[in-house]
Amino acid sequence: MITQRLQALRDYMASKDLDAIIIPSTDPHQSEYVAPHWKLREYFSGFTGSAGTLVITKEIAALWTDSRYFLQFEDECKNSPVTLYKQSIPHAPEHVAWLCNLLPKRPSLVSTLSSFQNRK
Repeated sequence: MITQRLQALRDYMASKDLDAIIIPSTDPHQSEYVAPHWKLREYFSGFTGSAGTLVITKEIAALWTDSRYFLQFEDECKNSPVTLYKQSIPHAPEHVAWLCNLLPKRPSLVSTLSSFQNRK
């Protein structure tokens, strides 16, 4: 199911000419524990931990979280196409440097998906 959701998101990305989408765990108010409507990171990755950032490119789905959640990720996402990137410093934006090295000079990316509703 995660694979199909990621493909739907990548189709959306292609229609908008986007290189990447960053999906945080928070809502627009930076709440750590969010209402179901804002659980897009969980919807697209299968990871239910309260902290983490999902980055989706045309070819890669990667999730950054800290050591509190490494085992949980391995358990919940073992058959998922999402790759875990282990954060060395909790809540540090390590995905930004990764994206800068991966994407073209002038990438087109989105850091919110308020128009892409969670359709469980």
